[in-house]
This record gives sequence, structure tokens and C-alpha cells, in this order.
Amino acid sequence: MDLVSFAEELLVEGSHDEQRIGVGILVNVAGSPRLGDAALHRVGTSAAVMERLVEMLGWKGAAEAGARASAALVVSKLASKKRNALRVAGVPGAIESVSSLLYAADEECNLLGLLIIKRLAQDHDNCSKIGNARGLLDKIIDFSSIGAAGAPSTVITQSRAKAVKRSLQVIRMLADTTGSTGRQLRREVAEIVFTVSNIRAVLQHATSHLELQRLSAEVLTRLAMDKDAREKIGGTGSVISLLLAMFFRQGITDEGDAVRVEAGEALAMLALDSPHNCERILNAAPAVVPRIRRFTVEFLIGMLRMDSSFAELMAAAGMGRELRRVAETTSELECFHVFSGSAGVSRHAVSLCALVSEARELMDMDFRSQ
Repeated sequence: MDLVSFAEELLVEGSHDEQRIGVGILVNVAGSPRLGDAALHRVGTSAAVMERLVEMLGWKGAAEAGARASAALVVSKLASKKRNALRVAGVPGAIESVSSLLYAADEECNLLGLLIIKRLAQDHDNCSKIGNARGLLDKIIDFSSIGAAGAPSTVITQSRAKAVKRSLQVIRMLADTTGSTGRQLRREVAEIVFTVSNIRAVLQHATSHLELQRLSAEVLTRLAMDKDAREKIGGTGSVISLLLAMFFRQGITDEGDAVRVEAGEALAMLALDSPHNCERILNAAPAVVPRIRRFTVEFLIGMLRMDSSFAELMAAAGMGRELRRVAETTSELECFHVFSGSAGVSRHAVSLCALVSEARELMDMDFRSQ
């Protein structure tokens, strides 16, 4: 009898203590570069072993903490394969057992629980089960908090950053679900009071964690597919100004550029069919960074090129009047993009007046085509 067969026998037929030994053996074998994949394949084909491992996720008490974490590690490895993920989710009470890991007073179990949920969420039907599990969405969103109510002095530890990342990844996957399930999930996630405020804290304070900021912007883009969520996000204090600041922040690295792109996507989705958000964007833009009017006009041009329906929304928000005002009040400062002290060194290739003219032409053209 080999080690995997021995561990399976202990798990299925052994006493409580023997089950602890069995899962310990599986953890070691599954972590072996030489034996791990084959061992996990065998375990994944045994319904009895899968059921036992899922049951162990719900073990309580300090004495069971080690075995519970070991079972969670094995299940997380199993769930990395889609076929096994479907088998895990198919075990009666599986979602509830996985959910219990998020309530454990053990950081390792919390992280493994989020990882398992993330891997289960790759399947559409599993997303529905996750959404229907009582209290699970709220708990997942709890882990998107960077801590201490997002105070500026908050230090985001490595483990906290990992938890926030996995939480945001799960929320993004749920919000990205298609069909009626996706519509329901987006609505439910947006209605949880801490969702947008937690994301706002990440945008505002996690400036050294660009991946978390990118994920946050991606979540907002997907949630904003729902009309009510779009208005709620736009009406949450400083979210739009934070996204604008990210969008106009000069990217030094590829990751920084990715953050800018996602911030732009979020702003575009928030502006879609929303005169209120268009007005909020216009009002927030001048306060974000110096020489912002040029970038605001460039952003407008990009939106009009992407979707001509923005023309009517922008007109309703008073953009035509604002463009005329910009054209009448351009300054020498806005002609340069590189400065040496207070002296302009390098001029923009396209003047602000030319950009304003292009924006006004696009708005007029889009109106004529409607």
C-alpha cells in the first residue's frame, strides 16, 4: 500500500485521530514536486475522500486547528483544477464548510478560505452558490478592508495585503458573472454598505500597492454595469476624484500604466448613461492636479470616440458651455508639459484650443448622427 492509499484509508475509515494523521500525510505528498500532481489526481477521483476533506474544513477548536488548515490546503490545491473544483462544490454543504474558514481565528485558514472561494468562483454555477450562501458576500467584502477604517497612518501588512487582494479578486469574479446571476450578484455586492467605502480606502491609502488599486478599479468598472450601483459609486465621496487622480498619474512602470487604464475604464463606465456622474467628473477634474483642463478635454475626446452616446450626456451636463469657457480662458501655462522651475521648456504637440475644437466637433458630429 502506498502513502496516498494509506492516507485515504485513514481519512475514510479511521478514527478522529487517524483522520488527522491521514490529512497530514496528504499535505506532505501533495506538496511534493515529484508526487504532488499524481496524488491530487487520485484524491480528486475519490468522492469519499473529498467529502471527508470538506467536512474537516468545519472542524472547530484549538486542537483541530492544524488538521483543519491541512485539509484547507489540500482542498485549495484540488480546487486549482476545474474538474476537481466542480467536485468540491458538489459535496453537500461544501460552500458552507469553506465559508467557515473565513470565520476562523486563524489567518492561514482565512487566506486559504478566500483562495478556495476564488478557485470555485471560476464556475458560473458556483458563483450562484456563493451568492446564495447566507452572510458569505458580507464576509468576503470584510476582507477587502485595509484596516483601521482606512486611516492614512494605516500600515498594510503583507498578510493583510494578500487578504485584500484575494477578496477583491473574488468580488471582481462575482461581479463579472454573466446573465441574470451576474446582474443579481452586482446588485447585492453594491448594496453591502462597506463595499464601496472599502474600495475607496484602497484607492486613497494603498498607494504603494498598485495591484490592489488596479483590482479596486476593475471591481468598480464591473459593479458600475448596474445602473443603480453606478449612481451609488459616483455619489460616494471622493471616489471619482480618486479615480481621476489615478487616471492622470504618470505611470513609471507597466503596472502603473495598467492602473491608469483601469481607472479610465471605471470612469467611462460610471459616466455611461449617467448625467449625474458626468457632472461629478467635470466638477472633480479641476481640483485633481494642475493643468487638469487639458487632460479633462483629452479624456472627453477619448470617451466620445469610444461611444457617441456620451455626446448627449455631456451636453446635458453642461459640457458645451464648459468647452466654450475653456477656449476663452486658455493660458500659456497649459501650452507646456515640461517645465524648468517656472519656465516652460517643451510645448504640447497639440494646443489646448485645438483639443477643444476637436471635442466640440465630435459632440456636434455625434448629435447630427443621432
